[in-house]
Amino acid sequence: MKGNLFLAMNALVDANATIYSMVPRDSLDQVGVTIHETREFALPDDSLVECDLGYARFRFEQREVIALVIFAPEGSTPLLGKTALENARLGIDPVNELLVPVRGLLKQVV
Repeated sequence: MKGNLFLAMNALVDANATIYSMVPRDSLDQVGVTIHETREFALPDDSLVECDLGYARFRFEQREVIALVIFAPEGSTPLLGKTALENARLGIDPVNELLVPVRGLLKQVV
């Protein structure tokens, strides 16, 4: 990642099935996200596909986090996945279609 470039975009949110966020490759290239590795993923029909991944900086109002992101094909709809939401401690209010802050939970006192 280079600089503090951000792109404003609307994204679908999937906090259950999709672990990683997916952003079109051209958008990630525009803000300087580089490929960190390639991983294999299963598609709904059980076929396998290899995808490039990198680390992207996400900003949700005052919260800023870094999370793994899949380089999706150009023209794809951005998808916000579970890890970015968890890193930002955000949950989904499905009735009002909003992201809402959630309280962190510690299993022991640090």
